Amino acid sequence: MKVQNRSILEQYQALRELNTDCILCFKIGVFYEMFYDDAIVISRLIGLAITYKTKQRVPMCGFHESSLEVYIHRIMLHGYKVAVSNEKVTNGKIAREIERIYTKGTMVEDNFLDSKKSNFILAYTETPGSAYAIADISTGEMYIASGNIELSSLIETWDPVECLLDECLLQGDNLSSLGKYQDRFSFYDFQGHQKNMVELQKIYTKDILVTLNYEETRCIGFLIQYAKSAQRTDLLRHMKPPQRHNYSDKMLLHTFTMRNLELFQTFDGYTASSIYNVIHKTMTASGSRLLRKRLQTPSNQIDVIRDRLNSINWFVRTRVNLAEELTNFCRS
Repeated sequence: MKVQNRSILEQYQALRELNTDCILCFKIGVFYEMFYDDAIVISRLIGLAITYKTKQRVPMCGFHESSLEVYIHRIMLHGYKVAVSNEKVTNGKIAREIERIYTKGTMVEDNFLDSKKSNFILAYTETPGSAYAIADISTGEMYIASGNIELSSLIETWDPVECLLDECLLQGDNLSSLGKYQDRFSFYDFQGHQKNMVELQKIYTKDILVTLNYEETRCIGFLIQYAKSAQRTDLLRHMKPPQRHNYSDKMLLHTFTMRNLELFQTFDGYTASSIYNVIHKTMTASGSRLLRKRLQTPSNQIDVIRDRLNSINWFVRTRVNLAEELTNFCRS
């Protein structure tokens, strides 16, 4: 939605009302400005100086457009989503609209991502049954499942940076034990089955869609819709076909177990001496993420374990030179 033919503050308020859960970075010339409560909050959190605009003394703060990524990152570290507006001049009139909404789970830019860790976003419902879709928008990975699935287990296993939860969860007390994850939660009325199917048909083939049940369609459809809305694009065709996650062939490790095993950090909170960092010798970002995933959800299938060990044995014992060549190739 474009806003024009209004004063700057009226344009700001119109866009702000459409994005009430975001900090709005409002483009004015070569600067991005924040007004009213946004300005006060951001000034306190990241130290931007407050000034006052107009006789009504409207609080404002801002930064130069060249520092946009820096300040988006700093704002998001405090748990906020960031909406960024642009401005276009048409027939001498300036119109503004939201160009992009930055959320932790919809990031695709390398500058915002940890290359050693997947950037998962979760969509979860319990109506009429439990189901979830979880994706890494930056790589196109998508996983789905339904059945007797607890939200706490999902979060501890996948460690999503953002959780889109169906409003039905607000009616019970299922969230009472998840207080430490509250800053990742957003609640939405997941759209109807038919609307989500329309969104999914733009990305996936019919052969894939017929494998989804009602709850899974709601989750994956809303997740895709949310990512499109944030990125202001219809181009999510890099998303891979959803993989059905089967919990029967993997071990689900509780956070307490992973902490006791010091898989990703020691008891003192250090990561450098964790098992993951000690054995981490991968050369690529995808290799780092794969290693992490296999430590988080180790297979309990003997055939899978043997195949992995045989692959390592083949490189180490029979094709040492090839292993070195591949390592050097990935490093370059």
